[in-house]
Amino acid sequence: MNTTPTQQEIDQTIALARTAADRILEFFEPADSRPADFHQAGIERKKDGSPVTLADKGSDAILRAGLANIFPEIHIVSEETALPAPDERRQWKEFLLVDPLDGTKEFIAGRNEFCICIGLVRDGHPAWGLIFLPVTGDAYYGGKGVGAYHRFSDGTTQAIQSSGRTEEQGLRVLLSRSHPSSGMDEALADRNIVERLNVGGAVKFCRIADGTADLYQRFNPTMEWDTAAGQAIVEGAGGSLTALDGGDFPYNKKSLKNPGFICRG
Repeated sequence: MNTTPTQQEIDQTIALARTAADRILEFFEPADSRPADFHQAGIERKKDGSPVTLADKGSDAILRAGLANIFPEIHIVSEETALPAPDERRQWKEFLLVDPLDGTKEFIAGRNEFCICIGLVRDGHPAWGLIFLPVTGDAYYGGKGVGAYHRFSDGTTQAIQSSGRTEEQGLRVLLSRSHPSSGMDEALADRNIVERLNVGGAVKFCRIADGTADLYQRFNPTMEWDTAAGQAIVEGAGGSLTALDGGDFPYNKKSLKNPGFICRG
């Protein structure tokens, strides 16, 4: 693929994400409706200590099979699948980066701030991305040069644009609900902040892209599948994501672990 997905491919990918979301929701119990003795079944721990659930694994299987049909010539890298060696990945001009359940901690806690992320990386940069919110059925997608869009659960679609707010106007800042960054209070101390919003997972990128928030800064590490789709959508909406020093934020690195970043609307 030398261009962004066609409209047919976009529609198919959103439909696939909805199918994976249905699988996730089979295991989801909202916090406000849980019985006192509720226990989230099927939680395991990865080598890094992060949780993985049956919902992660079920979504992963559906997405990998479906994406292989929609984009048969593109390699797929998923958080829940063995990672190809760097020497192999280095030969790829483009590939799909998949997080089948971003915000697992939010999912386990019964909060609805979890999502499915699918990012198309080309020449070391996100070219297009999709974030699907299982609880609401909303999809956000787009890429630099092709715009960004919000497709609602009823199928209607509207173009979205980042806010472009200046610091003089006052910034609405997003903070990570489950992964707070050490030193954030000091970093924001001299900024003109009018609102601080705690939001989980990659949903934060959707809030930057649709203009309801202006700044998302992160010091602690993420992985490439956590950011690829969101960065593409934010850039499609007119925003940006850079390294903390303002430099490039590359993908398909030897290690897929990301440094800190600044995402601006």
